[in-house]
Amino acid sequence: MLKKAIKIVLLVGLVSWSFLNSHMKPIAAQDDAAQRINALAEAVHIQNLRTHNVTRWRGGDLGQMNGSEINAPAGTVFADWQFADLYDDTIQIDTSAMTRPVAINIWASWCGPCRFEFPFLAEIARAGGLDYDLWFLDANDTPDAAQRFVRDEIENGSEGLNLYYDTSDAYISQIGLQVFPTTLLIDTDGTILLAHSGVVTRTVMEFFNAVAAAPREGSIDTSTIDVPELVATLDPVDAANATPIVYYQQVTGEITDEKWQDVYSFEGKAGDEITLDMTSTEPDFDAYLVLFGPDGNRLAENDDGPNPPYSQIQFTLPADGTYVVVATRFLERDGFVAGGYNLVVSKAGAEVGNQIIFDIPISARLTTDYTQAAYLMDAKAGQILTFTLEHDTPTEVLHLEVRLGAGDRVVPFQSSENGSLTYEATMPQDGTYSVYVSRPMRSRAGAITFTLAVSGVNPDGTPATNGLEATGDTGTGGTSTGDTDQTGTGSGSAGDAQVEGTLTYGDSVTGSIDDNTPFHIYEFEGRVGDAVVIHMAADASRTLDTQLTLYGPDGTLRGANDDADMTTTDSEITYTLTDDGTYQIVASRYLSTDGTSFGDFTLSLTLGTGETNSGGDTTTTPPTVSNPPAGDVEGLEIEYGTTVVGAIDSANLEQRYVFTGTAGDVVTISMSRTDGDLDSYLSVFDASGHELVFNDEDIYSIGNDAAIRQFKLPADGTYTIVATRYGAFNGISAGSYELILSTENIIPGD
Repeated sequence: MLKKAIKIVLLVGLVSWSFLNSHMKPIAAQDDAAQRINALAEAVHIQNLRTHNVTRWRGGDLGQMNGSEINAPAGTVFADWQFADLYDDTIQIDTSAMTRPVAINIWASWCGPCRFEFPFLAEIARAGGLDYDLWFLDANDTPDAAQRFVRDEIENGSEGLNLYYDTSDAYISQIGLQVFPTTLLIDTDGTILLAHSGVVTRTVMEFFNAVAAAPREGSIDTSTIDVPELVATLDPVDAANATPIVYYQQVTGEITDEKWQDVYSFEGKAGDEITLDMTSTEPDFDAYLVLFGPDGNRLAENDDGPNPPYSQIQFTLPADGTYVVVATRFLERDGFVAGGYNLVVSKAGAEVGNQIIFDIPISARLTTDYTQAAYLMDAKAGQILTFTLEHDTPTEVLHLEVRLGAGDRVVPFQSSENGSLTYEATMPQDGTYSVYVSRPMRSRAGAITFTLAVSGVNPDGTPATNGLEATGDTGTGGTSTGDTDQTGTGSGSAGDAQVEGTLTYGDSVTGSIDDNTPFHIYEFEGRVGDAVVIHMAADASRTLDTQLTLYGPDGTLRGANDDADMTTTDSEITYTLTDDGTYQIVASRYLSTDGTSFGDFTLSLTLGTGETNSGGDTTTTPPTVSNPPAGDVEGLEIEYGTTVVGAIDSANLEQRYVFTGTAGDVVTISMSRTDGDLDSYLSVFDASGHELVFNDEDIYSIGNDAAIRQFKLPADGTYTIVATRYGAFNGISAGSYELILSTENIIPGD
């Protein structure tokens, strides 16, 4: 096995057929091999700077060397190597028998980026027409695990693929491999022509093909390359045919490998402070925005806004005129993941700005990960408004709800039929109303795209307006609650527009949970060091199984609890605050909107001593582990950026991992099934045995994976991760898993 110095490389964007950089000559115009190779080398260099990958090349290293490159420089000769066939170690392939260059993709079944990259490379290998052969070399792994991955995860399995195994990891040790995956291009005499560290893109593989066809051609001095500050690579932008939008109007779209950029335009005035928000509706889709001015010059672009993988641009417009927005994905044409998005442009620095303007339809895309869209709407007393909701999946149901602020319902919970819903309501008073469109959490249909329009008349019969002009000259953008996760599993605040009350220490409130009101949201002001105890007790006369979630002033997850102990369905969170500011409590039921229990509850907020755990007055110590986890983890201690593997079954009900954190660290822990029917379940305990947070189903994954996302640690010290299955002792699922611990600044591969 390799030492821990081998890291897992950061998963980056993927693929397309070419990387045509607007800052260089089109590759198709190059006449000879050296020019083509150099043009591709420049494209790879710029792309590597964006992805933090590196490529060692005989003609010059590309990207910023960062320690992930192999130890052997390009040009080093490693001749006469033998690799075992992955399925029969008695069959050997000898590199001395090569008749043309070979690309060797070095991978492992436990490596997330490798698993992500493999299907793309398998597609390239089966398509043929290359100037090199493509081999897959499994290393730092077991043949059984590699075979299982190919069988279960790759379409058509091993058919048409050259699959080998690096016995005793001799080859990767010899070349000084630093990260998985790494892909080499080897000449027939064993010379390393190229060594790319990290996930490949199609541009990288085109570069491989060009070098394989002319191994001795081309060279480049990257210090002479003028790397532009705005680097997104776009097709020519046709402003004349852009889709027009106005301030506060939300639109939706989908980016695919065939259609990887959408173009919109809006009218702006000099001095307008705008916010462009592009929200991904699939968890793996990495949104990217580009803004052009009226003169056609590129003004700004953004990959990750405050909430990656969402994209946001905040910009003050320099002149009156028509501005153009390009909605695309990270690495644009070369991006890996297709997916949908919602886009809105707002004024005055609004955080999201989803404001409904009468008679201006808005649209959005709802998925199993993005289940609710929320908007603000100004209206006046006596206005008779008609809400028209239409969507593209008549066999599915969407829900509409309108509230005055976060209080009384003006439009009760309504459901569409045959893809449409029309509802008329009279506004009871002047004010700002909250409008929600949602899909049932139980729905497993694909993306649902809807259009919502609001129109109406004033009491005197004249057309109703709500004080916003289509050009955005008046009014300010409101803030939207966005997609609310009420299960204690995701990130982001619970949503200001839904807050029902403000609590102070010592307060108790009562409420009721049912299908129409599956959750309630409360706020309180806290200060650093406050040890708060939040308790939610159910009325024993009903079926309510309570659940609590706590969010911090920055929207990060601070705690979640289902059962305070094994003898009750009450919930309790104990947490020492790490920030001054406004905190939000979500009082719900188990599975929230997907749950079936109902009843009354009492919620209390008290300032404790920090010595009481979620189960009572006595602190507890996590039990000792009888089943050490699989993988190369010394003891049970792991660090940020670590990926480990393990297995859960009736003989090994749980596995525990200990890490050291600092107060304020924002951590994400994911537990992904890799084999079997395992229904994953995660918990985190502090050093005193307090359960701080749990998760059964990751909101960003369809299936039985678990993830605790953006949880902010309350104190310096050690924390214990418990990886198990749903139901623990009473559960019936079993299988293997991959667990990743990361922070906002340290992720696997950094």
